[in-house]
Amino acid sequence: MTLGSPAHNRQNRSAATRQQIIDAAVDLFTEHGYGETRLQDIVDRANVTTGAFYYHFDSKAALGRAVMAQGWPKALEVVDDCLNDAPRPGLERVILLTFALSALMKQDRSVWIANHLNHAFGQLSEEDRRGFEDRARQFVARVAGALGPEDLRPGVTPEDVGSQVWITVHGCHLLSDAMNDDVMVRLRR
Repeated sequence: MTLGSPAHNRQNRSAATRQQIIDAAVDLFTEHGYGETRLQDIVDRANVTTGAFYYHFDSKAALGRAVMAQGWPKALEVVDDCLNDAPRPGLERVILLTFALSALMKQDRSVWIANHLNHAFGQLSEEDRRGFEDRARQFVARVAGALGPEDLRPGVTPEDVGSQVWITVHGCHLLSDAMNDDVMVRLRR
């Protein structure tokens, strides 16, 4: 397939339509929640036909998984950037990571809603639960890998710290969403 060929142009249009649907879903899931967003709402917001929706996604759940698939790598990029900041001690990198990831989730709706969907979908099926566990394990392992013995108190493992960061970041966002307050203030506390 050559650049500018009809097949290439169809492929580009198809990818653009798929992204329109994802973007519309991110907006609607953020505004109204996943459960309150109807498939027709997504189709209308994306300005596509129902057939176009089903060409790209088998269901609203498949679309939710696509949203997660786009948001998760953005979060991991921030995690890796913070943890690979070599001149800083490991614990300082983990603290920076906590705030950087929270800032990303606050600023990027696709990451924020992917986080919420990750939690919610983790309760839907065995496959989704395994996906949730895999993402949590990846996160914890990355944080743990950035810490050395000098960063830890006796009896605390790097995995303990990774787990606590996961809980802190995600828990603060869930609680701040419920309480309608500033997650960064809550996190600093």
